[in-house]
Amino acid sequence: MTASYKEFLGDDAIVDNLVMTTTQPPARRRPADRVVTILLLTAHALLALYTVAGAFGIQSYQEEEESRCRSHDLDCSNPWVAVAAWIGWGGTGLLFILDLVFAIRWMRKGRPAFYVPLLGCLGQVAVFVAMIVINRWKAG
Repeated sequence: MTASYKEFLGDDAIVDNLVMTTTQPPARRRPADRVVTILLLTAHALLALYTVAGAFGIQSYQEEEESRCRSHDLDCSNPWVAVAAWIGWGGTGLLFILDLVFAIRWMRKGRPAFYVPLLGCLGQVAVFVAMIVINRWKAG
């Protein structure tokens, strides 16, 4: 014989209300937020790919320029190229990992998460600009 909660607690409206409030369904998920978050994460991935390709391009151009200068006994080295490349690679990796972790965590909690990759995209543009500025800073 199983006893219901009414047998133990009585037939009050307070008890019925208590049971109803504790068994409510979880908060409704926002499908538009998920779609926009995934699209912005994809945009951030493309910006990250562009930044990493730019870092490799800066590095390879400097190596090619130094090899031409060596054949004419000139010094065309620019130590800031390595700094700019590492800012591009490290900044991109760190930003993208943080972007993924926070966006997934907030989507699981049901919080709006679209602005996390939006800020990540803006940060990625800032990393790209910093990489270009540092590369050109002491180039001349």
